[in-house]
Formats: sequence, structure tokens, C-alpha cells
Amino acid sequence: MKRKKIKSASNELPILFYLPIYFIVGLIPHLYYYIKFSFKETENQLFFNAIPNDLYILIKAKALIFLTMLAISFFVYGLINKDIKLKWDIFSKITALAAIIVFIASFLSKYQDLVYFGGRERFEGLFVYLAYFSLVFIGRTYSSNKKFLSGVMNSILYSSFLMSIIGIVQTFGYDIYTASPIKWLIFPKEIAENMATLVRVDIDYGAVASLYHSNYFGVFMVMGALTAILNILNDKERTQNLIFSLFLMFGVIASASEASMFAFAVVISVMFYLKFDGIKKNYKYIFTLAVAFSLEIFIVSSYYRLEFGKQKYFYALIVVGSILGGLFSKLREKFQSNRIYKSMIIFLIFTAFFITPVA
Repeated sequence: MKRKKIKSASNELPILFYLPIYFIVGLIPHLYYYIKFSFKETENQLFFNAIPNDLYILIKAKALIFLTMLAISFFVYGLINKDIKLKWDIFSKITALAAIIVFIASFLSKYQDLVYFGGRERFEGLFVYLAYFSLVFIGRTYSSNKKFLSGVMNSILYSSFLMSIIGIVQTFGYDIYTASPIKWLIFPKEIAENMATLVRVDIDYGAVASLYHSNYFGVFMVMGALTAILNILNDKERTQNLIFSLFLMFGVIASASEASMFAFAVVISVMFYLKFDGIKKNYKYIFTLAVAFSLEIFIVSSYYRLEFGKQKYFYALIVVGSILGGLFSKLREKFQSNRIYKSMIIFLIFTAFFITPVA
């Protein structure tokens, strides 16, 4: 008997269904806008001499809530119209359970004036968390569609590449948001006219672009670099992705974020382990990246006020990780079903945790 084909998110859906998520991934990180707000009673008790305005977070939270509501609307329409088959597996059930727990905790919280929209520097209240859970739930259902996944990866790649340029320019002393004509779109007239005295942009210890903290910027650079390098290893637009990788790796260094540097080193190590054959096949591109990466570290460490020792440690970690990743990749071919091989992998993971200093 022939099995009946079940409709799922793997069936082709109009791109309109995916656009809100593409915008969330690719556009929201770039939102940077001056918003003045009033402190709530609880905030007055928690913060002293605080300035009631925000540039980085509030605009992103509002956009996230709006675009998530749009994504939910399309998703529900697809369910009603039977264009989408709901993926109700253990992962989705855990996500739904977590959302219920957060909702109940918010309802019982004694800080009711902060619980729904959050507060100063942390505008992540109930509605933002529900947006996160909704996106995980929707993304889980859409994940079987290659068109959707490709769109998400491209959104990350192009968005992070653009941000890397902004961050690199910041690294060398020019902040596009406060020094260029763009400032007239971001700030009120009275602030834009007196930018040098009223707004202080401190990028001496790591580029931030529009992401508030160098850790956030650095991790976004790692995501983009990983995407670009994987494209190279998969023989996809290698020259274009080589250029993207060079800028994004520079962004990782410019962030001066130890967390981001360590994350990048781990990613490269795992990549050498899982994609060693692709690395051998595209060795010219990988060699170019390695040489360029060495030069980038030298340039930033010489010009930018960073600890050179930190950069050397970062570079050494990548080299050692790459060698170990390649070695274990070759061992996998010989001992894939062997307990000794699996024990070596576990030992390597535990060793990495114990010898790595806390950032």
C-alpha cells in the first residue's frame, strides 16, 4: 500500500512566511536608535543617577516583538490552511513547557511594572522571551525546508559582513553612528549638534558596532565567519566567501572579546575534525585565510590598544585546535567504532575545559 504524503514545512511556502525571520536575523542586529523613556518605580529604586535613554536594546526589543507577531500570524495562517504540518516532537514540547513556566513566573513576580517589557539596559521582559520561544518553535517546524535554512544562513552571512565593516572602521577610530551624517537619523537635533560633548562612544577595548557590547559583536562575527568558511568547504562561491571570511575574522579580533576568540578557536577545531576532506580539497583558500589571519592579528595588535599576549594565545589555540581536529579526523577513519577512539575524544573535551582559563 502506498503511503500517503503528509504536508509539512518541507513543502514550498511563499517567501512571505519566512521574511519576518530573515529580518529578525539580518536586520534587527543593525538597529541603533535613540529612545527616551520614563523610569518605572522599581527602576528608581534599583538605579541611581541613571540616564533615561537607550540606543541599543529598546529599539531591537520593539522590532523583535513586532516581527515575531508577524511571523506567528503567517504561521497560524499556514496551519489553518494546512500548508504547514506542525512539528510536535520532544524538542517542541520542551520549548512550550519553558514558555509556560516563564509565563507563570512572570505572573507571580512582585516586579509587575518591569516583568512585561523589562527595564533599563535589560528590555527583555515576558513579551521578548515569548518571542524567543515562538521563534524556536516556528523555526523548528520550518527547519526541514532547505530554502528556509539557506535564507537564514544568508541573512546571518550578509548581516554580519556589513557589521564587520562597521566594527573594523570603529577599530581605527571612526564611529559611523556618531561621526557621519547618519547621526541626524539616530539622534534628536539637540544631541546631534553637540555629539562630541553629549555622547561618549568608548571603543578603546573592543568594537561593538550596534550591538552594545564587544562580546555580542564578537559572537556575531564568529557566526558569520563560520557560515562563510563552511561555504568555502562546500565549494559554494568560494572567492566571495573568502572575502567575507577575511572581514569577519578581522571582526573577531577587533572585538577584543576573549569569549568570542575562544568560541572561534573551538569552531575551527571542530571544523577541522568534521570537514577535514573539504579543507584538503580547498587548501589554497584555507592557506590564504591562515596567512591573512596572522597579518590581521599583527595589524590590530600593533595599531589597536590590545594586549598582544591575548592575541598570541588566541592564535596558538587555533593552531593547536586545528592540528588536533585534523589528527582526530584521520583517527576517526581508522577507529570510528573503537572505544579507544571515543575515549580519546572525551579526554580531549575534558582537557580543553580544565586548561582553558575563564575569560
